[in-house]
Amino acid sequence: MSPHLFRQFDDAASDLSPQIFLLELEFEYLNNQKIESVSAFLGLVEKFVTSIDRSIPLGIEIRNSNYLTREYFRFLKDHDISHVFSEKIFMPHIYEVYDEKDDITLIASMLKDLTKGSRLAQVYVNNHYEGSAPKTIDKLEVLLHT
Repeated sequence: MSPHLFRQFDDAASDLSPQIFLLELEFEYLNNQKIESVSAFLGLVEKFVTSIDRSIPLGIEIRNSNYLTREYFRFLKDHDISHVFSEKIFMPHIYEVYDEKDDITLIASMLKDLTKGSRLAQVYVNNHYEGSAPKTIDKLEVLLHT
């Protein structure tokens, strides 16, 4: 995480900034050989996010389920950073992170809960459910409006 490189990106993307919903910081699977703990990881992230311009909202995608701790979510809340839900290897299903749920109907319910008030959620959809992302989007849209 380089504040210098981020500033270069930020300068290059300045004309697009009003259209950027969220800038996602995506991290690889971090095991103990790469970094010793979630606390150490959060320390590095804090050093980075406190040294950059925060005019674009940030989100973090992690790929280690051991990092889904109270400390992690507290850090995100304290620094106004969104958690990016992701279904990747080494990660639980997104509905297990939020609450134990077992299908797309319950994921839609989770999204409704997350977006109460003025909270926004951006959803990336693949072909996991219907075999077609557009069909899944249509189904989610119907579920979100019922």
